[in-house]
Amino acid sequence: MNRLFEILRESAYEALANGRSNEAMLLLAKMFLADPANSANYLALSNLCRHYRKWDELDQFSRIRLSYVPNDGEALCGLASVCFHQKRFAKALSYLEQSLPRNPCHVNTLIELSRLHKRFGSIDDSIRFLQDAIFIAPNSSTAHDNLVFTLLFSDKMSPEEIFKAHLARSTDYNRITTCNSQLRAHKKIRIGYVSPDFREHSVASFIEPVIRSHDRSRFEVFCYHTHPEQDEVTDRIKSIPVNWRDISNVEDSEALKLIRNDGIQILVDLAGYTAWNRLALFAIRPAPLQVTWLGYPHSTGMNAIDYRISDFIADPPGLTERFHTEQLLRLPGPFLCFKRYESCPARRFAPSSNNNGSITFASFNNLAKASPTIVGCWIQILQALPNSRLILKAEIFADPEATAMTLERMGLDPNRVVTVASTPDRGSHLAFYNQVDIALDTFPYHGTTTTCEALSMGVPVVTMVGEHHAARVGVSLLTSIGRKELIAETAEEYVKIAIDLANEPDRLNSLHYSLPDELMSSRLTDEKGFTASLEVKYMEIYQNLCDSAQAPIR
Repeated sequence: MNRLFEILRESAYEALANGRSNEAMLLLAKMFLADPANSANYLALSNLCRHYRKWDELDQFSRIRLSYVPNDGEALCGLASVCFHQKRFAKALSYLEQSLPRNPCHVNTLIELSRLHKRFGSIDDSIRFLQDAIFIAPNSSTAHDNLVFTLLFSDKMSPEEIFKAHLARSTDYNRITTCNSQLRAHKKIRIGYVSPDFREHSVASFIEPVIRSHDRSRFEVFCYHTHPEQDEVTDRIKSIPVNWRDISNVEDSEALKLIRNDGIQILVDLAGYTAWNRLALFAIRPAPLQVTWLGYPHSTGMNAIDYRISDFIADPPGLTERFHTEQLLRLPGPFLCFKRYESCPARRFAPSSNNNGSITFASFNNLAKASPTIVGCWIQILQALPNSRLILKAEIFADPEATAMTLERMGLDPNRVVTVASTPDRGSHLAFYNQVDIALDTFPYHGTTTTCEALSMGVPVVTMVGEHHAARVGVSLLTSIGRKELIAETAEEYVKIAIDLANEPDRLNSLHYSLPDELMSSRLTDEKGFTASLEVKYMEIYQNLCDSAQAPIR
């Protein structure tokens, strides 16, 4: 039997290495069904199900596993993952809470609990579970990556503490002996973008216009996709003149060879420590110049990444350099460019206060960004305006039980809050802004796509400035369209700006009319102008390396 398992396992991994995922799944399923009590067989199969989003299969195999090994932590985690992706969040929590007392050292249970509490917006709990996971499994890259990312949502962590955590996370990467790539001369500068988000994702809204607008007479563009899923957005990006590389199933050593064979001179990370990142690949330095940008609002802490792209508002000179290991490349305008939508739903310009005497506030941001600090501001705003309401939009609200738990935790009156789950498409999502008078940004992790979408629909966004990049993105966006009056320096000012705006219907009405045009005429949506300024920075760092005695060109 052991020899049979060995043959099946080798065949499965060979099939997987050659892109035959269905065959690999079938072979691993045979192994598992032959001996469901074997933990290694279940683990290999469940990991493959997760990787390829085979939730029905994961549900089936997890239940079989539990029939042989009751209360198995890995199988309970499998069922929790299924429920999570079916948006049955309270049930997912129940499975994990069953697992933890029986398997207190089960790392995946702790990581999944953290992930779920983050979805609920319980950042303190999310951090605690990740810290427990790291204590048990100090080498878990998943736990470490999730921890540093989750710290950015906390209103209790100082910028110094967050940076220190990123330095600690990058220690393993910085120990890697990097072999510096030599700068190879080409007729055009070869730019490589590495991301899991060349698909329906917020990052795609900002990288697609850049890929489309690059000057092909001076630059050759490569996209290295690190996520197993592709969709219509992927197809649209692939249709742009671009060299497409799917490295989602390619080991770092092979990806290193591929990138060097492509002759990439500037390699750009678009993910940071978010899911499906390839920072380990950057650590072995496939390219002579390495940059991080866009998909992660913080320094990586890595020696192998040379630059981080930002601007003079999100990272003002003298304020945030000490929170970076990379050299900051500040663009003259905003640090990103928002993709113009080909069409937007019809906009309702008249504020609801003119129609029914009430004001509607909203936050469509990830609920993890709704810290106690900002929720306290929202409560004050609602108390000051008795006829107002707040719309919150998040996946967690697809589950009624999870909704009740979330509102109770946040201390929000359910009679004053309208909860909305995911909408089926971008058009219906944008149309929801027709019910909104004023959008309320989150803190200390600002919205980005949500702020741009609100402005595109004529909805003003009130934000509050912080001391590091994640808490200054909204400031950069609003400054770029000339609306600094919506930026608060303190929580008290944030509340006052929102209340004053609600009490001035004529001013609010004027903003509803003007904001879409202000956004579309600003540098924030100037795709060609933005990309040209980005290319200037690329040319500068390329020329600096060419001029360096340590950069032989071959």
